[in-house]
Amino acid sequence: MAFKNYYDTLGVQQNATQAEIRQAYRKLSIKFHPDKNNGDAFLEEMFKNINEANEILSDPIIRKEYDNTLNNLNQSFTKSYQDTYNSEQTEQIREDLKKMFDLITLYFDKERTATKKYIGLVNAQYIPKPRYLTAPKFLWTVLIMLVIYWFFKPLPDFSSRYKQQQLNSNSYEWVTTEKADVFSKPDVSSSIIGSVPLGTGFNSLRETNYFIKVTFIDDNGNDNEGFIRKKQMKKN
Repeated sequence: MAFKNYYDTLGVQQNATQAEIRQAYRKLSIKFHPDKNNGDAFLEEMFKNINEANEILSDPIIRKEYDNTLNNLNQSFTKSYQDTYNSEQTEQIREDLKKMFDLITLYFDKERTATKKYIGLVNAQYIPKPRYLTAPKFLWTVLIMLVIYWFFKPLPDFSSRYKQQQLNSNSYEWVTTEKADVFSKPDVSSSIIGSVPLGTGFNSLRETNYFIKVTFIDDNGNDNEGFIRKKQMKKN
């Protein structure tokens, strides 16, 4: 069974006091009470999770054990992410340096060929020896090549699919009427996991009274699922 973050469930910080936890629980238990959800299975599950979170976090002893487990999981996740990120960054730097030196080598190969031809010509005409590439000229040349390389380096465009969704918005059930935040849960107090531009089309995965669950593209360019407020969308 997946480990649940009960602090996120109640919408409080991990260092929240017992009074803050009780207040959050009362507010959410009223909001998601079965008498108000009209048999919505998703909201019933939310109410169950809220009660479960309150039972764990309202008991100081059980909460301490839960915090230890949560901290260990967060540390493991952070270390795993940093290891992956550092590895990818190192590989990218290695590739960029290789491309840079390949460009510099190609440039100076052409320069050497041109210089040899020039020397042969001026020797035939008996004029002074050609000037050699000085250190300042070399540094300026390298700087210019770096600027050219980084200027023309293509960047990943994660917005292309959103542009396509905007062009074909008529083929979707819902369309955003403004730039909209994407929440991890159907609650404005939950964490924001992304945003989508105006005019983006979506098909509904699930609907509540105030939210629509959709598939969107996160900051890493991957498909993810989240909730957008209905008041920021219109139905086609």
